[in-house]
Amino acid sequence: MFNFLIELRYVAIFIGTFVEGPTVGLLAGVFAKLGYLSLVTAYVVHVLADLSSDFFFYSLGYFGGHKALPKIAKFLRFSIEETNKAERVFHNNGKKFIIIGKITHVVGFPILIAAGLVRYPFLKFALFDLIATIIKSAGLLALGYFFGNFWDQINNVFLDVTLAGVIIIILPIIYFVIRRRKK
Repeated sequence: MFNFLIELRYVAIFIGTFVEGPTVGLLAGVFAKLGYLSLVTAYVVHVLADLSSDFFFYSLGYFGGHKALPKIAKFLRFSIEETNKAERVFHNNGKKFIIIGKITHVVGFPILIAAGLVRYPFLKFALFDLIATIIKSAGLLALGYFFGNFWDQINNVFLDVTLAGVIIIILPIIYFVIRRRKK
């Protein structure tokens, strides 16, 4: 990873962020502190790559989701009314969902796809996503820059928090799916 980042620098940040943004953001901050990267350029590239990734997942839901939605609804035994209600809830609370999903990173991926799936207005999505991305990227690069010498501890804490978040979110979803399927 080190050689990859040093050789390709900002291209590596873009590609890495598209795939795994938080870890690359922390690493970019560390490498900026060590003098291998410009902090400002690394930040801008990280934001652009993160937004590109988010727009990709939004598009996945927008263009491909309506083919999958009936199958998902049938599998979970959702009625048309329940599906419509879920769409209304997302439209009414989209700003919160997008920002919280983006900042927490744990539920970001499904929320990005869901935003496209329910046809949440792209300009609103882009605005809220941009705001959250600017904050998140700044925080990640700052953590890497100022606390890079504690890299192992930061990364372990970040992974633990992410894992805990995934468990906290996945377990209720699994329970919901099992309960729904038994009905």
